[in-house]
Amino acid sequence: MRAPALSVWVSCLLHNLDETVMNQITHPLVQEALQHLRELSADETLRWAALQREIALLDERTALNRARREGHEAGRTEGQAGLLERLLTRKFGSLPVDVVARIEQADAEQLQAWSFKLLDAPSCLDEVFGN
Repeated sequence: MRAPALSVWVSCLLHNLDETVMNQITHPLVQEALQHLRELSADETLRWAALQREIALLDERTALNRARREGHEAGRTEGQAGLLERLLTRKFGSLPVDVVARIEQADAEQLQAWSFKLLDAPSCLDEVFGN
């Protein structure tokens, strides 16, 4: 009795490095696919093109992951800046344009330092920004 086609394909994919298992697969469509793979593998130009494609896909995934991380970091920094601005406004009232500009241009480390200073600043912006 022949194994169902799906189980033969699964076996082929799971055991592709096991020569004993691969020699037992007789399903015609799987054998045809394996023959095409052997032919493709024998062609140096096609193997090189496949390798270049894999490298390009890896490079693309790496770039997307980097952009995603940078986007998350930028979003966190924007969130910190917005929160600091709202807290300063609540504590000291309307903020001067130059203070808002400094907050918008600051990095995460600077925003955090100003946020901690805000907790200890009793009466004015100068105590936060060191002016």
